[in-house]
Amino acid sequence: MVFSISGFVMSVYMDRLLIPNFEKLLKISTQKAGTQRDLKTDIRDIQSNFKSVLQYDPQKFFFPEKWFFGLDTKGNPIYFCMKKLLHTQITGASGFGKSVLLGLLAFQAILKREATIIFDPKQGGDEWLPHICYKAAQVSNIPYFFVDLRRSSAQLNLFNGMTSNQIINLLIVGLLLDERGDAADYYRAKSRKMARFVGKNYQNGMTLKEISDTYDEYFRKNEADGFADALQELAEVESVNAREGISLKDAMDQGYVIYVAGDWEDPKHITIQRMLLARIVQIASERDNTLETPKQVCVILDELSFQISKIFGDALKVIRDKGLHFILAHQSIKDLINVPDNMDAQAFAGSVVANCPLKFTYRAVDNETAQYFAEFSGEVLVDDESRNIEKTLSLTDRVTGEKQIRQTERNLIDLNMMLSLPRGTGVLFGNGVAQISTICPIEVEKTVEAKTVKGCEQPITCENLDQTSLLIFEKLG
Repeated sequence: MVFSISGFVMSVYMDRLLIPNFEKLLKISTQKAGTQRDLKTDIRDIQSNFKSVLQYDPQKFFFPEKWFFGLDTKGNPIYFCMKKLLHTQITGASGFGKSVLLGLLAFQAILKREATIIFDPKQGGDEWLPHICYKAAQVSNIPYFFVDLRRSSAQLNLFNGMTSNQIINLLIVGLLLDERGDAADYYRAKSRKMARFVGKNYQNGMTLKEISDTYDEYFRKNEADGFADALQELAEVESVNAREGISLKDAMDQGYVIYVAGDWEDPKHITIQRMLLARIVQIASERDNTLETPKQVCVILDELSFQISKIFGDALKVIRDKGLHFILAHQSIKDLINVPDNMDAQAFAGSVVANCPLKFTYRAVDNETAQYFAEFSGEVLVDDESRNIEKTLSLTDRVTGEKQIRQTERNLIDLNMMLSLPRGTGVLFGNGVAQISTICPIEVEKTVEAKTVKGCEQPITCENLDQTSLLIFEKLG
């Protein structure tokens, strides 16, 4: 009797011990069916599936007729095979590589002799991007200007070369003076009247400070104290109070490189950056593309939420055939609804989504952004497996030899992958099927000249600029 009980206990123990390990061995040694599709992902396994980040020199992959967007998972270069880049949207959390891709695209734009204008709300500009742009300008023998809005040196004149109507529209856009259907419209109407006064009475060479000082009393007598205060505040930005200075029109026509660094903490610097962007849109809108293709202009907007304005949102829809394309960088989808009071947040977000066919995203740190881009990648067919389990006398679950597989779907780049992308790796959308890409930085040395501000009281010319020379790619490296 004792031996029978002992034997039973031992058999139960061995059954419970051996069956799980035996099933693990069977799972490892079983050859999968040749027709089996991919499976759904497990976030615990994602990181191990990504290969170590490739290290390479991006300059070796630059070509005049196409744009380089990194290497795929097999180490092959990814190209957008058009000479003219489409509006491009770049997203990703801080520190994951947005500035690296901005530098990559800016370098290529400069090599292609596109006028390249970078707006950066960070004080003093990005740590590396100005140096990358400066090196590209040197390689291409193109004038480079670093504009720091916080400096006391007068570098440009916001109204230089503008018509009366352009000045009026710029003030209305910059100071948010359009009607909104509320009680404050009464005062905005007064301010718009003063904007028309400034536009019609502007004398070439006048600075913002001179306008404010000359007409301040007149503004206040006409119940436009808000307009007077706003203009007075903008006039404190000495960097835009040059009599002539850098000509934005010449920069766009001749292919200069301009890096504009602002101050994200100071509202007046944010307003000035938005007005400079609006001025660029005005200049581009005037171009005649009837017989000739206008010179390409690449405008890069880092930290997009600080650059959003109504004229920019409208320009996204119509400006590309005038030779201007945007590269937008921001951290999440929610940034697209952080708009000024005179804009419809959902309409602007929709405009960015619809008019930026090329999208590159790094790791998402919020579920909404991750889900959005996962759905944007499309769906693929995968297998979903179900297994039958029976319970033995030892109360151990045992998987039977039968299993069922049904066809289901998941996103090509699914939520787990979007939340687990390693640093320096992202996904390119809009260039065929979504592709995982590794971006490496262009290695440059930091130089004082890249962030040197030059006072520009006289017009800027560059006698050595040869507009007829070929694209310079052989000097790279």
